[in-house]
Amino acid sequence: MKLTCPVCMSKFAPECLDAAAEFSELIELAARLGSVWALANEYLQAFRLVQGGAITIKMRLRRLREITDFWETGNFEFGGRRYRTDRTQIKNAMLTVCNAQKVGFSNHNYLKRILLNGAEQVSAEGLTARDEQEREDALRRRGTQSNGQKSEKTTLTEFEQRTGQNVFSKLAKTMEGKKI
Repeated sequence: MKLTCPVCMSKFAPECLDAAAEFSELIELAARLGSVWALANEYLQAFRLVQGGAITIKMRLRRLREITDFWETGNFEFGGRRYRTDRTQIKNAMLTVCNAQKVGFSNHNYLKRILLNGAEQVSAEGLTARDEQEREDALRRRGTQSNGQKSEKTTLTEFEQRTGQNVFSKLAKTMEGKKI
């Protein structure tokens, strides 16, 4: 099946439209990667099935989107855990993979294994252990500044002694006659 361009009246296959959009996206991803584009393109060769084989443009785009996201955020998951690393380590890891000249990759796990040495584990909130410690320290400092004294956890018994109130007896009185 051939389509006709309404402007120049030339005939073309519908697949050409897809290819044009894919190449346009490829150029956009290359621009986002900047100076590391050549290394990322070389790294993509590890996804060939055989040495010297070809990679389809769709697979190249899919892997390149993953690499670009990885490059921009520095976050990755491996073994059910989240990690964060910096661009220098990502670049060095890609260089290591390229120098190994391996082929037949189906995912980025080889690259991630290389990165595990220098990466920091990240919590579900996206914070590293150092970030969480800094947040805890800030909360402690804020608690100390607002009260003028060190903030401590208070047990129920201490609260009842200080305030002279029995929390459970008040709760029982309010719940009397109500069905739960």
